[in-house]
Amino acid sequence: GKWQVKTGGVIATSPAIAGGVVYFGSADKNLYAIDVDSGQVAWTFETGAPIWSSPVVAAGTLFFGSDDGLLYALNSQTGTQRWAFKTGGSVRSAPLFVAGVVYAGSSDGRLYAIDSRTGRQQWTFAARGPIQTRPALADGVLYVGSRAPGTAGAGGTLYALDIETGREKWRFQTGALVTSPTVAGDTVYVGSANGYLYAVARQTGTEQWRFKTAGPISAAPAVSGGLIYFGSHDTRLYALDRRTGQKKWSFKTGLWVESAPTLADGVVFFGSDDTALYALNRLTGQPRWKFETKGNVKASPLIFDQVVYFGSYDSNFYAVNLGRPRKLQHASGNPGEPAAELNTAIRLTSFTPNFCCPG
Repeated sequence: GKWQVKTGGVIATSPAIAGGVVYFGSADKNLYAIDVDSGQVAWTFETGAPIWSSPVVAAGTLFFGSDDGLLYALNSQTGTQRWAFKTGGSVRSAPLFVAGVVYAGSSDGRLYAIDSRTGRQQWTFAARGPIQTRPALADGVLYVGSRAPGTAGAGGTLYALDIETGREKWRFQTGALVTSPTVAGDTVYVGSANGYLYAVARQTGTEQWRFKTAGPISAAPAVSGGLIYFGSHDTRLYALDRRTGQKKWSFKTGLWVESAPTLADGVVFFGSDDTALYALNRLTGQPRWKFETKGNVKASPLIFDQVVYFGSYDSNFYAVNLGRPRKLQHASGNPGEPAAELNTAIRLTSFTPNFCCPG
């Protein structure tokens, strides 16, 4: 075990760690700073609305957005506000920090480039709809996804923008809401609510390949070695050859997979709406263990120093030792739940893998 912290709302943000402190936002409107060793709350900072934006720490400053329409910069040690930048909508985009500039999108349909020291706008780019995805960067080009205004699943666009000016280089349309993009080599990878994962040429914006799942894809893919990993609402986590889009394996969970996977030490970690966090062998998809919470696990876990940190829709934030993932001290569960589910992160040696075959 290690520790867990109870908040007043669901946790859909992925954590950040710096200087022995882990940071995350909750739908209870607060940004939490927790000592990684003790699990004690160092400080909290209250915003005006729920927080769905994952924080980033750089140069002693913590950056994150809130549904109150503000992008915040706080002193990461004390939680004192340095500045707040007002947008015209909710800020659910996780910010990107590069060389003294913070980039973040808003549901007002704009991507903002903000001076990280002063909080002043350097440029803004107007997309065709809300931007709730985190930008990705490669070679001076920003890649960011937006969706069509109105219905959540409608048209989605991936943009490539010049980082200095915000000028559009190209756009790629999928016809449905897109995830945060992931860049590897000469390719940008993006999932879409139409069930496809797309591989797009970084320079030109032309499609290289696409892979169809049986449900919407709502979280960013992750690349490690020659493979790309991502989850789908069809309940599966997929591993594909990132050059060809050929499926290597898939692993079935009990519900939608809306958590972006994280890779460490040959293991892929991700959450599922079935309330569990999973650890699989990255090359084979063989399960190592799962850890049960009491709510959907939608955020991406963070692995640091042999501990996995993640939040759940049960309003708890968990720190679990990888050496021996165990259920942490917990009040008795709901009647009728099997005791084994409560007391362990089930070590999955006796687990029948529900995945299939390369090729």
